[in-house]
Amino acid sequence: MEGALTVDFGDSKSVDSSTYLVAASRASCRGERDGASETTLGVQVINRLLRHIRTVRPRHRILILGTGKEAEEIAKELRERPHLNFELAGVIDLDDDGGEQVLGGYRVVGAASEVLGVAKDLDVATVIVADRDTRGKLDMTELLQCKTQNIRVVDGGAFYETITGRVRLNARASAFVFGDGFFVSSQILSAKRVLDVAIAGVGLLLLSPLFALIAAAIRLDSRGPVFYRQERVGFRGREFRMWKFRSMRVDAEEEASPLWAQPEDHRVTRVGWVLRRFSLDELPQLWNILKGEMSVVGPRPEREHFVRNLCELSPLYQYRTAVRPGLTGWAQIRAPYASSYENSLYKLSFDLFYIKNISIALDLAIIAGTFRVVFFGRPKGPEEFDHAITEIRGLEPTEHESA
Repeated sequence: MEGALTVDFGDSKSVDSSTYLVAASRASCRGERDGASETTLGVQVINRLLRHIRTVRPRHRILILGTGKEAEEIAKELRERPHLNFELAGVIDLDDDGGEQVLGGYRVVGAASEVLGVAKDLDVATVIVADRDTRGKLDMTELLQCKTQNIRVVDGGAFYETITGRVRLNARASAFVFGDGFFVSSQILSAKRVLDVAIAGVGLLLLSPLFALIAAAIRLDSRGPVFYRQERVGFRGREFRMWKFRSMRVDAEEEASPLWAQPEDHRVTRVGWVLRRFSLDELPQLWNILKGEMSVVGPRPEREHFVRNLCELSPLYQYRTAVRPGLTGWAQIRAPYASSYENSLYKLSFDLFYIKNISIALDLAIIAGTFRVVFFGRPKGPEEFDHAITEIRGLEPTEHESA
């Protein structure tokens, strides 16, 4: 579909979406002038408009090949994301030609030898191959015919990543080795470095008055230094000293071993609570970025003690250091606060997705998402950022679905 999207509001009038967005933005600006309640109203107008626009997009019909664990996970994720407009038309059981109900009620719609015919009968736009071993089960000429007739054929793992924004940590090693992505080129790193230096340099200059105010507030609130320095594991495993505004008491870690920070940590000072709420305690890391120890976007740097333990739990954890650690990152705007090893491994799946799909476009999307999280809080559901993933990965509904 080409051109501007037109939204029909059911009153014989159609409004161009770009015009309505401008009006909604102006409503938000008026809210800022007139008070907090109207600001909230303006934000709600924009959010409701975006949800409405998404609902008028054509449904993207999907056929899943396979009924195993991977297929079940994909079906589950699709069920939890109706806003993406993907519709599971049915399932083909590669092991059995029967017609039983499988995958939470989704019906078996045909045999492995009938993929093309079933896909055409059900007006399917994408066929998902969600079986790790198709040898002897699936005729590849069937899939090739699908592709030649404008029906996408997508690997199950790749589709799972597209709709969730994370990789499957239990995937086979060969999927990481022979699949697309995880190629961090020198050109990408150089482009990121230019962006880092520009943002860090300008940021340090413009934010210097704010730095002075924060320093004074920390001094008045509690005893101890203004800045807090801590060793972290950085690019390719090299350790560096990361800077933060101190947000906890000076005796916060008198215990023998390092502790996970908690969302409601009793060690946080009064000023520290405000700093952490708006991520202002992280701003001194602009200096780390300028020095080349960090990047604006990347996996968050972790302490050596935790890195060592996490690598034992999942060998994949070591690959987070393939890029410079970031002030913000894909996991930061997508996943909850990491306050345990389990949370950290969950965030690892987002970090690996970022490294696999690293690009300047994705960095800019993350930076924009960071402002949304800082000022309005984390999204209650996956809706806000799921659309960014599908657009970047190229699975938006096309002409095929509107026919």
